[in-house]
Amino acid sequence: RSKATVSVLYCHMDLRKRIVGITLLVLGCSSLYFMNSDFSDPEIRSADSFPKPVTSCNSADLIGIPLTEHSCKQFNATFLPNKMREPAVLWSFPGSGNSLLRMLIEQSTGYLTGSVYHSDKTLQKVFAGEKTCDNSILVVKMHYSKPPAHCAMVEGYRNVIALVRHPIRAFFAEYQRKVAPKGSNKHITPILRSQFNKTHFEETVLQMANRWLSDHHWRFNNQQKNILTLKFEDLTHPVTGPDELSRILGFLNVCNKGFTQCAFRYSDHPLIHRISVSDQLKVAEAVTDDLLDKIWEMVGTTASTWGYTKHNWKPHHS
Repeated sequence: RSKATVSVLYCHMDLRKRIVGITLLVLGCSSLYFMNSDFSDPEIRSADSFPKPVTSCNSADLIGIPLTEHSCKQFNATFLPNKMREPAVLWSFPGSGNSLLRMLIEQSTGYLTGSVYHSDKTLQKVFAGEKTCDNSILVVKMHYSKPPAHCAMVEGYRNVIALVRHPIRAFFAEYQRKVAPKGSNKHITPILRSQFNKTHFEETVLQMANRWLSDHHWRFNNQQKNILTLKFEDLTHPVTGPDELSRILGFLNVCNKGFTQCAFRYSDHPLIHRISVSDQLKVAEAVTDDLLDKIWEMVGTTASTWGYTKHNWKPHHS
């Protein structure tokens, strides 16, 4: 019908029908607005006003870079254009894969991650937001239970992504970083069999186990935090990894474009991936049965919460 005919018919409606008609018109226009909204950048929304995570978008543009099923490009991540809300804390025990997860977040969103630490020159080369802990970044890295004084505000951040890893694997990775030669890149330098000090290793790892236990109790018994827990093993598995990254983006209220596989392609940075050499000490060579018994007596009950057992850290279990 013509617009004129519709108008005449509408004028002869009784009051009740007019009200119903106006209501339907408003609802229809609202639906059209949301269907046609173009979310061309990751939508980062206040947790208070948008309690449900955004899980899909209508646009194929991610941070202004056109992506299709057949194109995948590396991001030069930037600070958030507007300081929209406080970042989440990306918490883990050292050696659990924090740097890898930061790379994945940056490469799947185009936005920088930060850290409460600023003394690691290698990480400053990898992460442009390394010294940042304010709301210009998506997440802020933290180990242990207390941030340094210059990032004290992080204690008040409500949302926490807790990354856990089998403690044996985490301890061994952190030990390698600790004993790497001075002046080397501690994040990629492996420990050699010829350098291994069994007594020092066992003493250090038992100290780590004590710290691991106290930090995990503090973090996971904090009822005032909104915590998303994920396992390093799930994140790095080729089948479950993309889904885990999607879950993280949902927790951060970032519009998930479905290009998580692209992020994995560009997150294996050479400055943070430990190299392999012929004389490299393997974790199974370093951890004796006696040491394993001592460690598991300390951390076993807590570690089993995430499905870790005394033996499923070994290569044939992974």
